[in-house]
Amino acid sequence: MGAVPALKVLTHLAAILAATFPGHADTPDPSPDFNGLYRPADSAPEDWACDHVGLEGGAWAVRGGQMIQVGRWCELDQPTPVTDMEAMLYDAVCFDDGGRAVRRLLLTRRPDGALWLVWPGGIELWLPCLPPA
Repeated sequence: MGAVPALKVLTHLAAILAATFPGHADTPDPSPDFNGLYRPADSAPEDWACDHVGLEGGAWAVRGGQMIQVGRWCELDQPTPVTDMEAMLYDAVCFDDGGRAVRRLLLTRRPDGALWLVWPGGIELWLPCLPPA
């Protein structure tokens, strides 16, 4: 039996930890306005299993100061409000195939609940991902 890739193990571990420990009870949540389940804007809703966070084909999540995507898990540190905007700037400490990376991230929500993520060199739009009823 071959070795399990480290990323797959980390992704599953992040999903388990996120479900088990949704936040630190004694620590204020630095991202209350952005918590939720999301999917990429350029995908069809039926292509995403919104009841499975962080797994292939599963939802992406922001909750408890963490951001979880397929293959990437980030701690959102140093939350800084952006003046005159409903936005927050973070130092995102992320782990993925390439190891550990720290980069700036700006989050802001559209009126319809979609989330804009602005990274150095890119912008992503995440739409709300609703688990099946």
